[in-house]
Amino acid sequence: MKLVPWVLGSEPETVPVTLGEVQVEELTEVSIDRFLAGGRAVQAELCKVPLDARLAVLNRLGDIWRARTIDGELREVRSELLQATGYSEANIDLEMSLVPQALDQESLAENIDVSLPGGRGSTERFVPLGRAGEVRHLPAGPVLIIASGNSIVPAVIPTALSLALGNCTIVKPSMANHRALQQVFEPLRGLAYHDQAANLMAQSLAVAYFAHDSPRLHHLLGRGDLGAVNYWGGEPGRSEVMARAASNPHHPRSLSHGPLTGFAMISQEGSDDRAARGLAENMVLYEQQLCSSPTIGAFIGTRDEAVAFARKVASHLQEIGAEHPTVQSDDVGFIRASSLRIMEMCGSTLLRSRDGNNPWSVAVTQGESALDEALASFPGYGPHVRRRFMELVVVKDIPSAVDVLTGLPRMKAFQGVDKVQTVGLSLSEHQHAEAKEALLNTGAYRLVPLDDMFRRDPAEPYDGSPLASLFSYALYHRARGP
Repeated sequence: MKLVPWVLGSEPETVPVTLGEVQVEELTEVSIDRFLAGGRAVQAELCKVPLDARLAVLNRLGDIWRARTIDGELREVRSELLQATGYSEANIDLEMSLVPQALDQESLAENIDVSLPGGRGSTERFVPLGRAGEVRHLPAGPVLIIASGNSIVPAVIPTALSLALGNCTIVKPSMANHRALQQVFEPLRGLAYHDQAANLMAQSLAVAYFAHDSPRLHHLLGRGDLGAVNYWGGEPGRSEVMARAASNPHHPRSLSHGPLTGFAMISQEGSDDRAARGLAENMVLYEQQLCSSPTIGAFIGTRDEAVAFARKVASHLQEIGAEHPTVQSDDVGFIRASSLRIMEMCGSTLLRSRDGNNPWSVAVTQGESALDEALASFPGYGPHVRRRFMELVVVKDIPSAVDVLTGLPRMKAFQGVDKVQTVGLSLSEHQHAEAKEALLNTGAYRLVPLDDMFRRDPAEPYDGSPLASLFSYALYHRARGP
């Protein structure tokens, strides 16, 4: 496999790097500096183009992607994603179908509208703010985005938003999504010939892979003329990237999105078949590798009620998982089976599949999680290895359920995970109101229905803050004093 940078215009200077069986052409320091120097001038022109025209170009890219998917032109991209991620074919098809939604004109406009004081109009002109002032939002770039590796959409979302706000944008994808991300934006080359916004956006974008320890990446982070850095991923990369960006003499603003997970909160009153199916679907989708994927939960009720609910979840896992066959190695199968046996020895009730192509398991544990006991003997059964797994901790009330959630970052079983991002709720109306208040101080970013944990609304912030505020800055103007 060979990874080549995507940059419009003349072929940039590159340095060949060999990473195992992968050949990478990395942009040289000269190419990086040249792109960034020209980028500021392009930004000044792009932000003069009406926002609707910029968003229309991105929407057109989504339409083209959809048509190419239907016509089979992206079969190779699909195959590469299957091989790189280990996701099922149905999951990859879902992921590819979501790309146009990430580029949807109305969704991006709504996100910008609710994220910036003054709304979308402030990206084109000064708009009133407060008693006597006005505000205009301008590109904060050039922007560097270091994108998530397990799918396309998490890389498309910040890239599209950065371009929509008029930024010169360099994206460092992962090996897994490099080709797919380039193919999303490749049609800009053709659109650039007859559309001013597309032409400027094409000039503003570079998609280029760098090795983690690349001197060129270090130059870009530590000395590149950047205005903002957006990192998606965990340690040790996150700390290294943020430290280098902090030492950059251009002082770019920065925002990291670290590893997060999902938590299910279910009560006996909310333990119907819809909740069971919803939990099962979210356990299978993306093999629980999304920041919103439920990986542990609390059941408010009795143990018998929790086991009855777990049996319903198991039934749906058997059905849904069969539609998303996966591959489990012998090593992982051994670690999984051994860890589950230890949980049983600790008193957990275990429901499990014996099918290596659909290796689901549901544990019901009274009072306190038994996962750490399993991890003490089999530390390899960590959050990135557990797939289609759920432990329901049986508790008596909402405060006890919140205690399970807040204790998660201290668990060995969640080492490398910062905290809970998404709480999926299936409770009675009264319990829902109580939980909403009890969860205020947990640091969770999303409280959503259990059966709809993976879907994002256009207006949602990303992990507690709007991305649009990272990719733009506010110019305030007041013509007179009080």
